[in-house]
Amino acid sequence: MPSNTTAASAPEAFHRWTSEVCPFVIEYSRSVLAAIHNAVVDAYYKAPHGGIEIGGLLFGRALDGSPAILRIEQSRPIACEHANGPGFLLSAADLKNLERQIAEFADEESLQGLELVGWYHSHHRSGLNLTAEDIALHDRLFPELSHVALVLRPSQSADTRAVFYHRSEDGTFPAVPDPTEFTVPSNLYRPSSGRPIAKNSGSATRQAGSILRGQ
Repeated sequence: MPSNTTAASAPEAFHRWTSEVCPFVIEYSRSVLAAIHNAVVDAYYKAPHGGIEIGGLLFGRALDGSPAILRIEQSRPIACEHANGPGFLLSAADLKNLERQIAEFADEESLQGLELVGWYHSHHRSGLNLTAEDIALHDRLFPELSHVALVLRPSQSADTRAVFYHRSEDGTFPAVPDPTEFTVPSNLYRPSSGRPIAKNSGSATRQAGSILRGQ
């Protein structure tokens, strides 16, 4: 079974996700995850009955070692016109723009020296399981063994649930259907439009400095 998440030995300002079935360790920037979380929760409140699902690209680098480390250092949003409704379902135009975004990301000065390491997206009306559309998009645009998918599930009354999906060593995606979850405390949400932070008595006792809690 996958092990619990831990931040014990990760570099400062990074947190670490490990799994017995993942051939590498995932380290992710605390500030990057916080920004993704804010964007996801903002979109959750944009419309009734679950809001609008969003997604984005993850950039970082692969570090040799034992175990190897995949470090996530930057993210960028993926444009979605939501022609197919509030879910994160990309239209033909969206896919064309995304392919261009992937091909040209190295031209952005702040991303130079980094590699595409995966993508993130939110699920507002379902659990954390990947949909057939999610898997098809990953197989089409994120074919490398080191490419990961981060799924986040926000809530009005609880912490945001999140999980990383990765390929198995033979390329199968996802490697496991139910990898270890972690949570992003709801009291870390900073609304961009002045919206009050959703109250959650379970979160109020957590330290705001802890970006994740292993399940």
